Amino acid sequence: MKSRNRGPGFILILLGIILLVGNLGYFSLFDFWPLLVIFAGVLFFIQWISDRENYGLLMPASVMIIVGLLFLYCQYYGWYQMRDLWPVFVMAPGIGFILMYLLGEQEPGLLIPGGIMLAISIMFLSSNDWVWRWWPVVLIIVGALILLRPPKPTVTTLAEDPGGPPSEAEKPEIQEEPEPSDQD
Repeated sequence: MKSRNRGPGFILILLGIILLVGNLGYFSLFDFWPLLVIFAGVLFFIQWISDRENYGLLMPASVMIIVGLLFLYCQYYGWYQMRDLWPVFVMAPGIGFILMYLLGEQEPGLLIPGGIMLAISIMFLSSNDWVWRWWPVVLIIVGALILLRPPKPTVTTLAEDPGGPPSEAEKPEIQEEPEPSDQD
């Protein structure tokens, strides 16, 4: 019997509860709306964890988490910050491409757009002093992603496989039993 995925049902129930509690006046959804964007990105990441072969989920996960964090930052420290932080919108898909490379099938074509987008965003962000203070965080994140990368499966050929079929030279000779004689 095939089990069905209950994740979307739980997500809708949780989202409905959050929206209902917000509508009843217990808190203002306007203050917390960036958390919904981050939460959606985390759900994409969790879905990738359950299906590691579908590494395309890493793109929306990274974009939504990074942009959601940017929105959350601007929500609390002022939207005028967007004047200096707009390159994060270019950085988010660049990080998505890099994640798809590091945690996926390591297709070299993913590094080119990811590297270009990261370089452009860092170039524009580097006019800010805080970027030079915090740039080593990027090295820490990339190092952690390399450690989280699933190992590549090893493929052995039949010639290397000790349990594979024997070659012609290794096949044992089959000796036929002598026929019984009449004298026996």
